[in-house]
Formats: sequence, structure tokens, C-alpha cells
Amino acid sequence: MEIGLETVEKALSIAHEAGVPTIFNPAPAIPDIPHSIFENVDYLIPNETEAEILIGGEFKIDSPFGAVEAAKAFMSRGVRKAVVITLGEKGTVIYKRDGGIRMFHARPVPKVVDTTGAGDCFIGGFAVGIAERGLAVEGASHIGLAAAALAIQQKGARDSMPRRNEMAWSGN
Repeated sequence: MEIGLETVEKALSIAHEAGVPTIFNPAPAIPDIPHSIFENVDYLIPNETEAEILIGGEFKIDSPFGAVEAAKAFMSRGVRKAVVITLGEKGTVIYKRDGGIRMFHARPVPKVVDTTGAGDCFIGGFAVGIAERGLAVEGASHIGLAAAALAIQQKGARDSMPRRNEMAWSGN
């Protein structure tokens, strides 16, 4: 994590108590995060490597089924609404509190230039879908996937992030 666990836990707690949707991207992942952190997380979004580190042991995500198993483990640790595991060019796996499972493929692009920052871009698009547009996890994931698809077609992490005017909202 780029900031200390105490700070992360306090920020999640304050946001949760204020009724603000909480999105937690545990990057860079560290093992043995206290389960108490997950109790104030509405949406947990690790990539497959981060999920493996957080679960620990010899756990490997080598298929969508493995991602679902990881997501179930995180839900049992207290995640409130959904776990979205990003799988790079394979897309995302979503596991919801009600047991619903969805998988969305990554958007095809003519040419991948640079994947640096694609996960961060996904999370930014996802956050817009949840917090600004009030979408369900599936709709927010589609925005995240669209944003990441635009980002990977340009060089650089920061400079490749799409601007609002580059996103086609199609009324959603």
C-alpha cells in the first residue's frame, strides 16, 4: 500500500460512516491485511496478483474460476457489496454479496501500446460509475473497462487516461 494501513482503515471508516461508497484497491498488495479493513469496503478491486498476495499461501488465480474463489474469500472477510478482480486482457470477474457472479471481457482494441496504469484507469472509471452515475457494479465495470481500453492505446500512465469528452456515455 502506498499509505499506511492505519490511515487506510480510518479513511474507509470515515467514508462508510458518512454514507460514501468505499472502493478499495489494495495496491501494491501486502499480505496479512487485517480483516477489519474489509468491513468498511463496499467494493474491493484487486488485480489477480494482488488478490493472490492478499489471500496468501500458495493460492493462484489461473482461471476465472480461481478469481471467483478468491472473491468469495474476500467476501467472507467482510467486503460489503462486491469484489471485482481485474484480469488484464481477460477482463474482470465480479462476485456480489448476493452470490451473483459476472465476467466481462476486456474491450478489444486495434493496438495495445502501453498497459501501464490500465488498472488505475479501470478503477477511476468504475468510481465514476458508482459515485457519480449511481450505477450497479456491472455498469460501473463497463465504464472502467471502456476507460482502460482507451488508456492502453496510448503511451504513459498519466497521459493515457481518457478525459470525459473521450468517453461515450450512451445515456447511462
